[in-house]
Amino acid sequence: MTEISVTKQQAQNFLLNRSFFVEKSDLSTVVTAYSCIQVDPISVVAKSHELALFNRVKDFSLQDLSNALYKERTMFEYWLQLYSILPLDFYHHVSARRSGSERWHEKFENDNRKSIQAALEYITEHGPTSSKELSHLTSTSSLFSWSSSGSKTALLEYLWDKGEIMIAHREGLRKYFDLTSRILPADFLQSSVNTQKSLEWTVLANFKYLGLVRSVVVHRAGYSRRMPLKDIFKQFLEKGQIVRVKIEGVKSPYYVLKEDVPLLRGAKDNAHADAHAVTFLPPLDPFVIDRRLISDIFDFSYLWEAYVPAAKRKFGYYGMPVLASGKLVGQVEFQKTPDKKLTIKNIDIKKLSKREQSSFDSEQQRLEKLIFPS
Repeated sequence: MTEISVTKQQAQNFLLNRSFFVEKSDLSTVVTAYSCIQVDPISVVAKSHELALFNRVKDFSLQDLSNALYKERTMFEYWLQLYSILPLDFYHHVSARRSGSERWHEKFENDNRKSIQAALEYITEHGPTSSKELSHLTSTSSLFSWSSSGSKTALLEYLWDKGEIMIAHREGLRKYFDLTSRILPADFLQSSVNTQKSLEWTVLANFKYLGLVRSVVVHRAGYSRRMPLKDIFKQFLEKGQIVRVKIEGVKSPYYVLKEDVPLLRGAKDNAHADAHAVTFLPPLDPFVIDRRLISDIFDFSYLWEAYVPAAKRKFGYYGMPVLASGKLVGQVEFQKTPDKKLTIKNIDIKKLSKREQSSFDSEQQRLEKLIFPS
């Protein structure tokens, strides 16, 4: 099987049926099914990853997520779909990223060898450490684009990137790091996944995250360009582990896991439409993260304008796509008020049916309770 053909409706239903939007599940099941949930620090009504989980996890709470990350240690933070939350079961599967070395790794290490070692020694002696405690250390540059705040942060990021340290806990927006060997059990750390298997898992994780994949999205920022992910993608295609999908009326080729072909072909209906449900999608939700995909398959154009100059924004700083009865029908921008209410700041959507409007109102109230718990 080298290629299958499906209708655009089948593609839509396939993506909706795997979304957990209607049949919600528990936190572990959802994050495992997607391999990860992409994280973003911007919080207007809530952070993007919090909203993505809120849409899928039954009775989701921010405290449950915090407990999973920093108390129960069933999840951890690392690269996959950019900066992500992953189940701890997948810790060894990202070993190729931790052991990999790109040019910026090498340059940073060469330029800052003494400071890196000093930071590691400080953490070893003092335990959980934030950038605030490393004010006596410097580095030549920032490691990542969001870290222009200073050199001491870059030292921690480098050690985290290489797997030497993990996030022990957070206090507000401040991250405290400790040695990985003190956070995770020794017997767990003794297990391993070889580089080839780790790379193969990384490619397959894209399919778990997106469902339907364009080959160009195999490389996401945060993964070394030296990793032969495109070669592995090609090998999977040649072996029939992934299958090319021709979608009626769509020029771009998409690919699906062989195991998902029956689900794609059989996607005649979707529960989201049957329930007349409404879902507010954050900008980095896996359902809308590939803007080309939602344009091709749902005929919906979406631009997240968070980084667009205010004067040039057509909608708003945090406009969220609205899914109603299985169709993307427009955008809504919410705002929090001083009296702890969630109100609509800006909205541009197609006319909703009475049942859809009722679902819209209920979902807004549910979101308000997440943000302002009693």
